[in-house]
Amino acid sequence: MFDLQELIHRALKQNADVRVQNAQTRISELERGQTISNLLPVLDAEGGYIYSTYRNGNPDFVGANGQKEALAYLALHQPIFNADIWGQFRQNNLEQKKQGVVLKQVRQDVILQVVEGYFNTLKLCGKKQALKENLHSFQLMYQQSQLLFESGSVPELDVKKSHVEYLLQKNGLHQAEKEYQAALNHLKELVGLSISDSLKISDFSTQEVPLDSLPFYKKNALQNSPEWQALQLEEKQALIQRQTALLKNLPTVDASLYYGWDNNPPLSKSNNGWQGMINISLPLWHWGAQKAEYQIAGLRVQQIEQTREKLKKQILQLVINAYHEARLQQTQISAMAEGKNEAEQAVKMARLGYKEGSITNLELINTQKIFTRSQIEHLAAWYNFYIARTALMRGAGMLTDDLKWIEK
Repeated sequence: MFDLQELIHRALKQNADVRVQNAQTRISELERGQTISNLLPVLDAEGGYIYSTYRNGNPDFVGANGQKEALAYLALHQPIFNADIWGQFRQNNLEQKKQGVVLKQVRQDVILQVVEGYFNTLKLCGKKQALKENLHSFQLMYQQSQLLFESGSVPELDVKKSHVEYLLQKNGLHQAEKEYQAALNHLKELVGLSISDSLKISDFSTQEVPLDSLPFYKKNALQNSPEWQALQLEEKQALIQRQTALLKNLPTVDASLYYGWDNNPPLSKSNNGWQGMINISLPLWHWGAQKAEYQIAGLRVQQIEQTREKLKKQILQLVINAYHEARLQQTQISAMAEGKNEAEQAVKMARLGYKEGSITNLELINTQKIFTRSQIEHLAAWYNFYIARTALMRGAGMLTDDLKWIEK
């Protein structure tokens, strides 16, 4: 027997999208570590063998110490200013945050799907049970009409009407059972079970849950929505890319320190020492590559600015629709509860009236149908409210797996 909390935890553990995004988040963390290492000094051990042409006892190449040289040295390199390295470091910092936001988005989407699947399954289960309970009442009406017909109290038409309605209700129950099984199978898929696996879910204790004001949810949506947060981080990344493209016009500076050995017999059996170097590289002509990079980054910034307004409208519209749907279902809960009570009383009165002959068989059937529908719609209003409220919390970016949001 699984409750909603267990279903959510199982889905988050089994869902392929969550697993993929977990891996992507880890990749972004490792990439950030790579960029940090590019800012720090690196130590390399290098070596080689050089052969130079030789005339009159001297190497032809002025930089060579001899005809044959065996070199080995330790090289310490430290970047001082490199626009690419610094830009990549800042980009990866934001990328790590962005992937964390995307993971939050994926998890919230999974929670939303599980909650919707859970309450939809309970709604159809309630419909099936209500139809099953009331099917017995329609059967009794049919049997009662047969007895009254045999006693001459009602015409044969009443028997036929009662029989047809009984068969219709029976068919409706079969259809409800199919819908319930389909919803249960969908829930199995969401939590990583196969169709052949057994899944029993516990009922949910419905209770009145207050809704905050619409401005409260709209405000939270533009602060907590993962889609909104991801877009803001993308904009910062594009701005850094544009800034980096400008900084590439400045010189690149790095420092190197060498300690080496040159085993060249004509000069020394042990020729070694230190060498320090400051390297400066100034870009002069790159066939417009840096200008193009700056322009591309600028266009990305413009794209994001245009997307921002569109996304803002979408998020707020989602919140508004979900909020009004939740409000509507709250009203429906009260109305359907009152309607169910009145329909129950009406059924009792109709049964008595039919026996006494004061109402027709059709009126009794319709009264029973109204009672059945009121039971189904009362349950549906409760579960539809929780579904709408879940969509509202998802739109506001407030959906968590601890279910605290569902009670307050």
